Amino acid sequence: MAARNYIEVVEKAFRILETLAAAEHPLGLAEISAYTGLVKSTVFRLLFTLRELGYVEREPGGGAYSLHVKVLSLANSVRSKATLTRIARPYLTGLRDELDESAWLAERRPTGVYFIDVIEAHHPLRLLLKLGDVCPIHAGAAGKAVAAFLDEAEVARLAAVLGFPKFTSRTIGDLDELLAHLEEVRRRGWAVNDGETVEGGVALGAPLFDAAGEVVGAISVTAPTTRWRAGKLESTAAHIREVADGISADLRAAAYRYRWPAGVDSPAAAGLR
Repeated sequence: MAARNYIEVVEKAFRILETLAAAEHPLGLAEISAYTGLVKSTVFRLLFTLRELGYVEREPGGGAYSLHVKVLSLANSVRSKATLTRIARPYLTGLRDELDESAWLAERRPTGVYFIDVIEAHHPLRLLLKLGDVCPIHAGAAGKAVAAFLDEAEVARLAAVLGFPKFTSRTIGDLDELLAHLEEVRRRGWAVNDGETVEGGVALGAPLFDAAGEVVGAISVTAPTTRWRAGKLESTAAHIREVADGISADLRAAAYRYRWPAGVDSPAAAGLR
C-alpha cells in the first residue's frame, strides 16, 4: 500500500528544488538534469510548473534557473508557528554573539533529533550543517543531550531505527556504550561531541524541557577544535546549560508541551514503545 501511494513526480519535483537550493549559482537545464539524474524533458516540464507556481525563476532570455524568494514563505510560515523556535531564537542569537560561534536549535521528533534553526557565526572556518539534518543520538551533542533524558526503552527504540553509523574513530559503536555515556551526560547536564561526527570539530549541547518536564530538544554550539581548547569546554558548556535553562523556563511560562503525532499524547499511544 505504501508503494502504491508514493507519487514519483512529487519526489522528482522536490529533487529539482533541493538541487537548486544547494547550488551556489543559477543552473541551466542540462546541469539540473545531470545533478538530478532526470531526463531533460521531465526537468523542463517540472521547471515550467514550478515557475508557474512562483517557486522557481529563470534568467531573462531563457537563461538559467534558481529558486524564487517565494520559497522563503514556506519556511517562514513553519518558523512563525513554531513556539519552540520563536522562544529559542533570541537565546541563539545571544549565544552566537557571546561565543562568536554558530548556535543551533534541535527538536525532538518521534523519528530522531533534527536541527530546525541556526544563528551562524561570522567565521569563514566553521562546521557546515544544514537545517533538517538529523543530529545522531550516539554522536551529536544535541542528539546526546536529548537522548540522555529519555528512558532506556526509548533510546533503544531510536537506536534500533537510526543505527550506529561510524563517522570517526571516536564514534560510539553500540547501545551499551551509548547508555553508559548518556548517564554521564545526564549527571552533568550537557553533552559534548569531540570529533565524533567530524574530525577536527567540536560541539556542546544542553537539553530543553517543556512545561511537563519532558525533553523537547536541545541547543548546541559548534566550532573547529582549533578555536576550542580543552580548558574552555567546561566553562562554555556550563554557560550553554544556563542558556538552555532560560529557554526551558520560557517554555514552561508559555505552557509549551511536546507534540506527538496528531491524535496521540504519548509514545505508547503512538506505537513508539
